[in-house]
Amino acid sequence: MSKFLLSVRNKYEAKIALANNVDIIDVKNPSKGSLGKADDKIIQEILDIASNKPVTAAMGELIQNEPINPELLSRLHYVKYGLSNLKFTWKNQIEKIRTFIESKHRCKVVLVAYADAEHAYAPNPDNIIDHAVREKYSAILLDTWQKCGKTLLDWISLNRITDYINTCHANQIQVALAGSISRKEINLLSKNNPDWFALRSAACANQSRNSKIKEQLVIELADLIHTEATINVWNY
Repeated sequence: MSKFLLSVRNKYEAKIALANNVDIIDVKNPSKGSLGKADDKIIQEILDIASNKPVTAAMGELIQNEPINPELLSRLHYVKYGLSNLKFTWKNQIEKIRTFIESKHRCKVVLVAYADAEHAYAPNPDNIIDHAVREKYSAILLDTWQKCGKTLLDWISLNRITDYINTCHANQIQVALAGSISRKEINLLSKNNPDWFALRSAACANQSRNSKIKEQLVIELADLIHTEATINVWNY
C-alpha cells in the first residue's frame, strides 16, 4: 500500500500533517531547491513534536556539503541528498556519506534519481537504479531537479517508472515518487504501488511549493492516496 509523505518547512505545517493522516513527515526548505535543507533548529522542533511518526529530511545537494548534526541523524529515519553536478563522480561521494551515516546511526540514506538528470548534470536514473540494486539500498526517490511547472511524468514515461518500481520491489528496495505530483499523477501512478507519494506543491495554495500548506488539501490528498492504495490491494 502506498503511503503519504508530506514535505513541511516548519513545525506549524508539521502539526497539520500530524493531525490529518499523513504517514511520514519530511523536512525541507523548498526555497533552497528540490532537496533544500532546513535549519537544524527546525528539524529538531519537528522531531520533538512528531515522536509517533517517521521523520525524514532533505540534506541539500551533495556537492553543497551541508554540515550534519549527529544528534539529528540518530533520530531521523531517512536522509536524502541530490546528485546534481556530480554526473561522473557521484558514486564514491554518495557511498562515502552513506557509510559515515549508516555505520553510526539507524538513519538510512535514500538514493535520489532526478528524472531531468541532463538538466541537473546528474546521473541517469537507469544508473541510479542499477547502483541501488547492486549496493542494496533501502530506498530510492524519483524526483525532479527543476521546479518549473513540469511534473515527473513530463520528464519520464509511465512505462519506465513502472519498470523502475518493479525492479526495486524485486530487490526489496522501497520507492518514493515526487516531482510536482498532483491528483492526476497520483491516479495514474497508484496502480504501480509505489511505497510513498512524496508531495508538497499539491498541498500548497496555488500548487506553489513555496506557499503555505493548506489543511483541506492535505485531508483530500491523504484520502486519495489511502483510497487508491486500498483499491489496488483488492485488485491485485
